Amino acid sequence: MQKEILAQDSLFFRTQFRIRVYNKLGRLKAKRICKNLVVNDGKGELGDLMLNKTNNRLKNINLGSSSQAPTVSDTDLITPLTPSTRLAADDPGGLVRLNNVITVSVFVLTTQWTRPATVNEIGVFFDPQLTGKLFARALVSPSLTLASGDTARVDYDVTIG
Repeated sequence: MQKEILAQDSLFFRTQFRIRVYNKLGRLKAKRICKNLVVNDGKGELGDLMLNKTNNRLKNINLGSSSQAPTVSDTDLITPLTPSTRLAADDPGGLVRLNNVITVSVFVLTTQWTRPATVNEIGVFFDPQLTGKLFARALVSPSLTLASGDTARVDYDVTIG
C-alpha cells in the first residue's frame, strides 16, 4: 500500500518600519524599529493587487502625532503632521526588492512639516498619493522629535517567507 505524503508550504509576511533622524550636521540623532499592524483596507488592496484588479502600488508614507494604538479598522493616521503630506517613494531607490525583502523608502527634508514635530505614529499607503488606502500603521515608541534642520529616512520592509 502506497502512502500519500502531502507537502505543506506556507507563506507569511513580516513587516516593520525603520526610522532614522539626522541633525542639521547629518549626524544620526535617533532611530526606531517599529512593529506595525496591517489593516483591513490594506489586506483587501493587497488581494486586489494579486488578482490584477488594481495597479496601485505600495509607495507612500506619512507621519503623525497620535499615540492611539493601531486597529485593523484604521483607514488613515489619527493625527497626521501638518501640513498633511504623504511622501512618495520614487523609482529608482525608493522602491526596492532584494531577494525576498521589499523596501519602501522616503526621505524627510528639513522643509517638510511644521517643526518641531513629535512623531508618535507612522503609516504606509497605496497609490494614489493623496487618497490611497492605508496598508499598515504603527506607533513610534518612544516618540521622535523632528527639530528645525533635522532630516530623516523612513523605510518600510516587507519580508516574504
